[in-house]
Amino acid sequence: MYQVNCAPRTEGMGKEAFLSLLTDKALSCLIDEVTTSPKPGLVDFFSNGSHCDMDWSLFIKSAHTIVPYLTQMAQLGYDWDGESASLFQAVRFIGIEAEHAMLRATKGINTHKGALFTLGLLCTASAFVYHDKGYFDGGEVLDFIPQMTCSTLQREFDSLAHKKHLTHGEKLYVDLGEGGIREEAMTGFPTLRKSFFYLQFLQTVCHDENRMNIQVLLVIMSTLFDTNVVSRGGVSGLRWLQKEVNHILLHGGALCDLSYHALFQLDNACVQRNISSGGAADLLSATLFLTRLEKALIAEPLDF
Repeated sequence: MYQVNCAPRTEGMGKEAFLSLLTDKALSCLIDEVTTSPKPGLVDFFSNGSHCDMDWSLFIKSAHTIVPYLTQMAQLGYDWDGESASLFQAVRFIGIEAEHAMLRATKGINTHKGALFTLGLLCTASAFVYHDKGYFDGGEVLDFIPQMTCSTLQREFDSLAHKKHLTHGEKLYVDLGEGGIREEAMTGFPTLRKSFFYLQFLQTVCHDENRMNIQVLLVIMSTLFDTNVVSRGGVSGLRWLQKEVNHILLHGGALCDLSYHALFQLDNACVQRNISSGGAADLLSATLFLTRLEKALIAEPLDF
């Protein structure tokens, strides 16, 4: 009996069922991202990494705080019947409320600001595309995000030359032309697109979820211009980290026992340098979300 690998998409799931499923996947991916261990320089289940003011339990509390706002974003996307750029503006207002709630819950510590941006866009776009198309496809979700974000974010980039007080990310754009996560969004999250398909491949050859998550994180870290790393260690710190990560990947990464143990040494080195790949961690949670939501919305393979 031959099993078809390309399964048909499910159709007909109602709005409430879809939003409930999306909420479940958003919470699980945030929890699983921070629980994945070891993550060099990052907070995980066993270590605070390079963060003296954060730990695993704080991230869990923060995740539960922001997920209802991600659901609101998804609901807005599901019901939207206007211009794509206007949808992005509307979602931003919910994002501001979510950030305030996060900071209240964490007593001012920024645990998930980056994840709010990335997952907020993914939740909104996922709901819009699913309702519009009648089926779910992760690639089409990523294709839609530039339609939401590009005009607004490009206009904001263009205005930075006249802005007096720049954030760290804005200064990097002015000085180096690096747009960070906003540029990723404007171009359909190319790094996330690669990690999304890579995780789907890994799931066919590996059954250790923790190691798969670490492997995806390493692949993201190996190429991403992570502004979180640059803010702590400069561009030289980022280049050092990418060199170390690529060396580990060259020898098998998290899927190889020897290289897996090298992660602990890299974690210690990151702590000594006060480096943390927060941007890569956000894209890991986004990869888990998109992968799990697509898998849940695709019917079981047909047998012939």
